[in-house]
Amino acid sequence: MSFKSMSRMKLLQPEMTRIKEVHKGDKMKLQQEMMALYKREIVTKSDCVMKEYYKNEEATKKTLRNGWLLTGDLGSIDQYGILTIKDRSKDMIISGGMNVYPREIEDVLLLHPDVKEGAVIGLEDEKWGEIIVAVLVLKKRRKNIVQILDNLCLQNLARFKRPKKYYFKEELPKNNYGKILKTHIRKEFSTLPS
Repeated sequence: MSFKSMSRMKLLQPEMTRIKEVHKGDKMKLQQEMMALYKREIVTKSDCVMKEYYKNEEATKKTLRNGWLLTGDLGSIDQYGILTIKDRSKDMIISGGMNVYPREIEDVLLLHPDVKEGAVIGLEDEKWGEIIVAVLVLKKRRKNIVQILDNLCLQNLARFKRPKKYYFKEELPKNNYGKILKTHIRKEFSTLPS
């Protein structure tokens, strides 16, 4: 692909940042070896890491483990100590046993000039566990836009990563900072019939 769906930074203290394996619902074990080219959760430890969530013991237990902060970001560290952030772990979709990262699909869909913005989410499915759904805002609507977007995905992504369904809206819900609220979108579309 000709684009990169990530943020990159040089770690000043690479020994204080690690990558751990992500399993939805399973107990997670800290990975001692740093792995490149595989998306895992970024954990960090330093004097700057918070002590706890104020009056929220449950959130503290989920986020802090043995002095390590679980960031909720997925990424990798290469042999040069470059940390690459790829997506958020809570947005990861598991479809047919495969981990799918929505940001990668969103970046492909945004390559099309008619797509103004979009969010890719996973919705529960009996056969696949979750199916990939794209919710998009278009600049202009074409008759065969679903076929065009599907072809774009097939040209740029593995077949299993392409959305099974496309929905179109006038606008997407956002917070005060302009960030798309995927939790609201998931809630809205989870009640639709399959």
